[in-house]
Amino acid sequence: MHTPAFVPYVSQFSANLNQAAAAYTLCTATGLVVIYDVNVHVVTAAGGLNWVSIQSTNTSPVIIMTAAEGAVANLSIDKSMNYIQPLAYGSNKTFQLSTGQLLQYTINGVGNAGLLRVVVTWQPMPGVGGNLA
Repeated sequence: MHTPAFVPYVSQFSANLNQAAAAYTLCTATGLVVIYDVNVHVVTAAGGLNWVSIQSTNTSPVIIMTAAEGAVANLSIDKSMNYIQPLAYGSNKTFQLSTGQLLQYTINGVGNAGLLRVVVTWQPMPGVGGNLA
């Protein structure tokens, strides 16, 4: 029986934009995980805030969605944005998170509406293991 080398996990997280300006956690890594793809879908249109960004908390953060891309004018209902294409591990489009590192979103301004669904395709590092929750 053949076991595929790449068996991705897909996890969904919610970003509530009806909050004060601050950084909020989407998910936290345990062990070591490789992030292959991040898709952001606007479930409820944003209001009140100036922008939202999505980034990792690595020593050199990976910016997934910039403030310009996350400007409130760009966050209309049912809009989907894909930020990293799924590629083989080791490409310059993948990145790793280790224990305690986060994917987080930052709100600028005071949100009074909005919900994002953030879908992450990832894999535990082979031989090491890991989780994203």
